[in-house]
Amino acid sequence: MNTKNYPSLTLILIALLFSTGFIATSEWVLVKNEAQGYQIEFPKEPKKRVQTVNTEAGPIDMHINMLDLSAKENDSNLIYLSSYAQYPDSIIHSDQREQLKGFFRETIEGLVGSIDGKMLNEREITIDGFKGKEVKINFQDGMAIIRIRVYLVKNQVYMLQVVTKTENDSNESIARFMNSFDLINQ
Repeated sequence: MNTKNYPSLTLILIALLFSTGFIATSEWVLVKNEAQGYQIEFPKEPKKRVQTVNTEAGPIDMHINMLDLSAKENDSNLIYLSSYAQYPDSIIHSDQREQLKGFFRETIEGLVGSIDGKMLNEREITIDGFKGKEVKINFQDGMAIIRIRVYLVKNQVYMLQVVTKTENDSNESIARFMNSFDLINQ
């Protein structure tokens, strides 16, 4: 056997090892909810649940899709989450332009405060002409990052979240998840 080929073979094996452990699979699952007016892709099938949240407007049902991959050591992200809630028109509506800034500010400050996090950045976003916010939050004293997008579509609030370890902050799966969100039947 020619020993000159071992370094090349070793490099190939190392490349294969790293490529299989860190490339996102193309077999993502499309979660489509026509009643709630959206669809989004998850890396695997998420668990679905409804949680009633007490608000100033009264109890609101939050419809949640969550995929917890925190027990898997080779995944780029820990948690993927999408949620939907419908508020009374009298409380908030995307047509009430003067209230949008306060709505997004209170929502984001509530999210950051509830996890004792620190907001790293924030930017305005839109989807199909409806306004939203995207934020990046430092969580657990720098151990993790949470990326969140919040959209207000009429009186419906859509929220997307990805929790990742700080060192995995800019991985492709975050962008794929966030960018796969689409409104339907609006």
